[in-house]
Amino acid sequence: MKNKIFALLFTLVGLCAFAQSSVRENFLRELNAKSAHVQTIESNFVQVKHNSMLAQDVRSAGLFRFKHPAHLALVYDDPKGDCVVMGAEDFMIQAGGTRKVVKIASNPLYQQLQHVFAACFSGDVTALSSEGVFRCEERGGQYTVRINPDSKRARRYIAEIVLVFSRVDMLLDELRIVEVSGNYTSYYFKNRKTNVRLDDAVFACKR
Repeated sequence: MKNKIFALLFTLVGLCAFAQSSVRENFLRELNAKSAHVQTIESNFVQVKHNSMLAQDVRSAGLFRFKHPAHLALVYDDPKGDCVVMGAEDFMIQAGGTRKVVKIASNPLYQQLQHVFAACFSGDVTALSSEGVFRCEERGGQYTVRINPDSKRARRYIAEIVLVFSRVDMLLDELRIVEVSGNYTSYYFKNRKTNVRLDDAVFACKR
């Protein structure tokens, strides 16, 4: 009887692993196919920051822009004047009138984020699947991808990156960055437009 139970458990584990592999392969194939011709994206976004020390989540909103292969900008309407810009080499954060520019190559956290952002927006499946422990599930017309960072230094700050893709166009519905503390920041993308003309000045990280 004990041997039969073990055999059943091994069978179930094998079936789960096969199903996960199949979902992952389908996701990567669809992402690659539908993102191949996307050069730019422009959409509205809502940012939700959850901190267990605060009674309520903090919500912000604005305009998101992406340009292939790895340029992105989050320009906030609320709070007005704040922005986050990622260029080819620099990462700029402007908040409350203070500007900070960081070299991406010298910061494992921003490097990890750049790789993930570039992969999920441009469909670079090789980069996306190599960023750490990668799990994928499909439900309700969406793919949910969970990545645990591979870099030891990045793991000091990020416990998990969650990406939710719409199966209709394989564009991001939600991006969630979960900190080691359990706090997280989620970005929800709406009213997306692809291949619109974007000025390079939008992605300039001014020092």
